[in-house]
Amino acid sequence: MNVKSDSRLFSATAIVKSLLAFLFLSFVGIHDGLRAVSKDSLRYPVQKLVDRHPIKVNINKAWEKKAEQKLLPRPLVNGGSVFAAFQPGIIEAYGAADGHLIWRKEMPGMNGLIAALESSILVKDHEKLIALSEKNGDLLWEVDVGSDFLYSTVKTDGGVSMVALLKGNILFGLNMTDGSMKKVSELRMGLERPTAFSFDGKRNVALVFENRTVSIFSIKRGKKLWSFRGGSRVLAAPLIWPRRIVVMCEDNFFYCLTLKKGHQVFRKKSENRLLNDGVKLRGLLLFSPFASRNLSSFNISTGTIQPLFSLEQERHYFITAPSFSEGYLACSYSDFFSGSDFIINFSVIIEEVPRERTSSKP
Repeated sequence: MNVKSDSRLFSATAIVKSLLAFLFLSFVGIHDGLRAVSKDSLRYPVQKLVDRHPIKVNINKAWEKKAEQKLLPRPLVNGGSVFAAFQPGIIEAYGAADGHLIWRKEMPGMNGLIAALESSILVKDHEKLIALSEKNGDLLWEVDVGSDFLYSTVKTDGGVSMVALLKGNILFGLNMTDGSMKKVSELRMGLERPTAFSFDGKRNVALVFENRTVSIFSIKRGKKLWSFRGGSRVLAAPLIWPRRIVVMCEDNFFYCLTLKKGHQVFRKKSENRLLNDGVKLRGLLLFSPFASRNLSSFNISTGTIQPLFSLEQERHYFITAPSFSEGYLACSYSDFFSGSDFIINFSVIIEEVPRERTSSKP
């Protein structure tokens, strides 16, 4: 009799414990879910501002011109020049200040521009990478890299400082002097294959996978540090700051995460789908969403979005992703119906906004 009573008591206790555990896990799951989908919320503390002083960006249109052929994405600005590639296999260089043509080079089979850094332009041509002189378009070197690779650049306020290639699970650094490649890291990513990646050049590399997951790996050890799954597909490589990483998803949201652990600081909704990556400018991300007439800035410390420029044309004109270097911001815009393309270049002035000091009571 006592054995049966003890057995029943034990069963009842186990059931109660299981029920309490289920309720607790459900609460945690619901709490995390609500936290993940909280609308434009800053209730979760921002640990530290990226900028010591807030900045204000003012842009003024320097020039724009209609492209004679179909423009390949995207124009690049570097060293006082704007570089653009066209579908028939043509590259042109213009003066950043006034838009005058500096040089023109025909490259049949060329697939587009990858980067402009130091004194050269990096071009993709089928299974080759080709470097051209920034000054006159002359060939500097070319190297076979195959077709199965991804590329990324480290972008600074002054332009691009490094180009990296990802072939399989091996990360290479590209020497822009002669085209040689040096192994940087071997990433332990398993059977998954990334669709895009970005890195900070020193410690971390961010990989985007087809299952809408962003995973962060240590460059030194090749080990995965953490993963983040957004609300929908991730269509562009995340951008990395010293303490923050910004993930742009097809659900129109910016997700601002801590770089160390991947904790969500906040999310912010854009006016439209985020298909392209943006430009880092200190603690700001300059971007233009899909099919948008607007060029805007996103502050990774506060989550605020500020308009910088808007096209005066009708809605079917939209801006593509910008490129910034040395005080100039270049981008293109297209007519969705006619297919006409335009190049537009801005001069950029960055101002620090002093913080307001609260006066202490006497």
